[in-house]
Amino acid sequence: MRRIMQAVMMSLALMPGLLFAWQIESEIKITTGGSWNSPAWSPRGDYFCAIDGSGRLVLFDAEGKVVKTKESAGFENPKWSPDGAYIAASFASKKRPLAIISVPELGAEYKSLGVYDAAWLSDSKTIYFYHWQKRPHDVLSKIKDVTVGGGGENDYFDLIKDKNALKSFTCSPKDEKVAFIQINAGDNRCLYAADMSVTEKKSIASGLLGENLTWSPDGKYIWTGAELVNMETKEVISAGMPKTQGVRWSADGKKLFYSKENVKDNIIIKGELACFDFSAGKEEIINSPDFSESFASYSSDLKSCAAVDAKDGNLLLIKFK
Repeated sequence: MRRIMQAVMMSLALMPGLLFAWQIESEIKITTGGSWNSPAWSPRGDYFCAIDGSGRLVLFDAEGKVVKTKESAGFENPKWSPDGAYIAASFASKKRPLAIISVPELGAEYKSLGVYDAAWLSDSKTIYFYHWQKRPHDVLSKIKDVTVGGGGENDYFDLIKDKNALKSFTCSPKDEKVAFIQINAGDNRCLYAADMSVTEKKSIASGLLGENLTWSPDGKYIWTGAELVNMETKEVISAGMPKTQGVRWSADGKKLFYSKENVKDNIIIKGELACFDFSAGKEEIINSPDFSESFASYSSDLKSCAAVDAKDGNLLLIKFK
């Protein structure tokens, strides 16, 4: 574990505290067919979804039992609405529409074209997404009403004026800003921020390793998957974790929960559940003797985790004491 700069803990102004004590109550494999990916918990913790090896979206209850399967194959990047009523997912058909899927019946409507990723606003009716409908430029857009049966009025913002691609983006907790990663010349990952009308983008940091953005609850920090970035001072602090997935901040912003992954030849060969405590300035790993957890998704109360077993690709459900 590389040294964490003291500036992180000072800037976060956290009181000293004990490291989160992880104890696994149960850890079971809930599927028998491998190649699962993208588990994602609902905001209320009553469901989680995942994509099976055929690209179907499957809805599970909190105990890991299948509620319903969306039989159409090709779903990617599922994102829950803040109220838990919908899942937005890109659909990997030729035209790549954005699927808005109601829960729990999994009714769906398909909106816009060329969609790669999406982020909800707090009203659960507005969604930002990026797409290539206006190639050669990537475009960041929004839909004002994404509810199934709604009008779905689209606004398009030509955020990228060149051919450099967008990789990831996220909306701030108070719906004030959007942040995104752009791949510039020389495969240089750069973090930018803009207001919600996307009238002007501002450079925050460059030379990044990560591209999976997660905003802290207070809106001051972004975790990229490899770096912590202070969005106000533009300070980048390396936390020594170059591969993390499924990041969730604790509600008080004092801890990060994730899966720490060892990748070889673009294949995850080992994954470990982990927590980084900023007040203690160190990381805690939970070693499982039976499973290697990757692509972890934590429930909002941090008492449950859905993950993929890196050894065989099956879905795991982990409960914590």
